Amino acid sequence: MTSRPVNDPELFYEYATLLDSVITEAGAQTAFFFSWPFQGSFDEMIEQQAAAYNYIGQVLDAPVIPVARAWQLSRQQNPDLILFMPDGNHPNVHGTYLACCTFYPFLWDDSPIGAEYVNDPDITEAEKLFLQTIAWETYGIYGD
Repeated sequence: MTSRPVNDPELFYEYATLLDSVITEAGAQTAFFFSWPFQGSFDEMIEQQAAAYNYIGQVLDAPVIPVARAWQLSRQQNPDLILFMPDGNHPNVHGTYLACCTFYPFLWDDSPIGAEYVNDPDITEAEKLFLQTIAWETYGIYGD
């Protein structure tokens, strides 16, 4: 949930820890999806979210996949490329693709640049390359 780490971090930590215990008991590894803030409060929320995700990631020794940071970088480098649906919360096709591309290097320790897959044929080749590059840059900044 986007706002839980900001509005009630203690509850976020409590349930993240409970879920981590179930995940590790099953023999898997927890990873956190640091999702984008709401469009209308993006800049105000992102640092609070980052603090909460980074804290719980360190406590539980679990990777944090910083999709929100990729969105932040995309918005800085190309503010005309919209990542949100009109509701200002959910991702559009570009936001979804950027999230997928951000997961790629964190899971595979490899660049998504050049990947053929695209989730929507309306994403142009230039947009696809831009989003792949943003994801790889994000990994370079925040990867382990």
